[in-house]
Amino acid sequence: MNNVNKIDVLLDTLRVKGTIENIKLAHNYLRDKGLDRLINNLFKKSIKTLELQNTNIRLDNGIINNFIKFLKESNIEALDISSNPITQENLIKLLEDINETKISDLDISGMFFDNNNVPA
Repeated sequence: MNNVNKIDVLLDTLRVKGTIENIKLAHNYLRDKGLDRLINNLFKKSIKTLELQNTNIRLDNGIINNFIKFLKESNIEALDISSNPITQENLIKLLEDINETKISDLDISGMFFDNNNVPA
């Protein structure tokens, strides 16, 4: 079963059980394509925790905008995107918009920050 089919199975389950509050997908090879399908099909209002640790998401090519929109429209309080190859630029964009969400617990550990351009 390829990764797209696995996402379909997950989405079918979530459609049937729309009251799931915590989704943990850590250490799955989700990538941006899978993340985009996931956020376009989740019941935004029921999800409280979304764990995407080490899922190989990059938030490239417009996915960052869809993800931020999803977070703003959702009731997610805890987000774990740690240990993903998200660029510093996309991470900064996400962090700039995080105050417009309900997120109070954010895990971005294992991310690379380029301190060369940060003033002391």
